[in-house]
Amino acid sequence: FNKWSATVASIICTIIENPKYNQTDIANLLNRTQSSISEGLIRGGYNELVVLNLYYRNEILKRSH
Repeated sequence: FNKWSATVASIICTIIENPKYNQTDIANLLNRTQSSISEGLIRGGYNELVVLNLYYRNEILKRSH
């Protein structure tokens, strides 16, 4: 399993805590560039986390009905 650096963990934590923010907003919060945010999200596998989260949310919804 991937081990996140402190930087990647910070980026992913910040974007999870601020779901309405775009990469530029996150960059401003963390005093980084938008491109470094994008790179951190890729390194951290953020898109895969989003897909996995949606999958399990849907499974929970299916089983609760």
